[in-house]
Amino acid sequence: MIRQRLLAAIVPLVFLASACQTEQVMWGACTAGNDPWGTDGRYVLACQNGEWIPVMTVAEFVAIKQGKQVKIAPLPTRPTTTTTTTTTTTAAPTTSTTSSTTSSTTSTTVPMASPSISFVNPDEGPTAGGQATVITGTGFTGTTAVTIAGTSASFTIDSDTQITATTPAHAAGAVAVAVANPSGTDTFNGGYTYVSMPTISGLSVSTGPVSGGTTVIITGTNLTGVGSVDFGPTAAASFTVTSATQITAVSPAGAAGAVNVRVTSWGGTSDVSLADEFTYV
Repeated sequence: MIRQRLLAAIVPLVFLASACQTEQVMWGACTAGNDPWGTDGRYVLACQNGEWIPVMTVAEFVAIKQGKQVKIAPLPTRPTTTTTTTTTTTAAPTTSTTSSTTSSTTSTTVPMASPSISFVNPDEGPTAGGQATVITGTGFTGTTAVTIAGTSASFTIDSDTQITATTPAHAAGAVAVAVANPSGTDTFNGGYTYVSMPTISGLSVSTGPVSGGTTVIITGTNLTGVGSVDFGPTAAASFTVTSATQITAVSPAGAAGAVNVRVTSWGGTSDVSLADEFTYV
């Protein structure tokens, strides 16, 4: 699941092609109106502050809509605006006894843009922290701090539109992600969710044939969101998460002997214990 502030309105690619403002120019002028999305054919663009901002490639958008976890590649940065200086020189009338020159200089400095967070990916992870997560948005050049759940996170500025941060440890639940620079701070409430590590307390069946095909009901905690079930080194033939405390899995084929059944979610992988032991006979 990806909670996305800007992408909350994104629909499948066919809709992007038919409803978005096509043939737009990255960093070009835009008017959001009722449709703040556009594309230049390669990038999905968002209309922010009167210009088209790249948020991801079309290929990455398609992958996200297919339910895949995607690491957004570094995006093009806004063309650099530099300080300009204009000098005017006026020569005074020359006589046989005096000569003078008058100069005036005007400088214009462009202020740093305030940060704006679009979305976080992945937006779930273990309570132990240590997960690398990509924050996508605008105005990230000059970022001085990133906090997750109010705790400072180590981070790298990948570009003006992307930061990679490492999550600190925190209790389970949804928390805010914030990015700050000298011009301001943007806070994305609920932008990241800490997930407790799943546990296994028992198996309904602890033995089965080496040919596989045994239906096993796995009991435990924090099983919602489990994305994989393994019997030793082999993935289950199939499984269904029926509740936060129960999964129904079908054993794969395996060699004779005992293996541990383990489940994995964004909260991590369940620890090995006697309660999760399954023996092939």
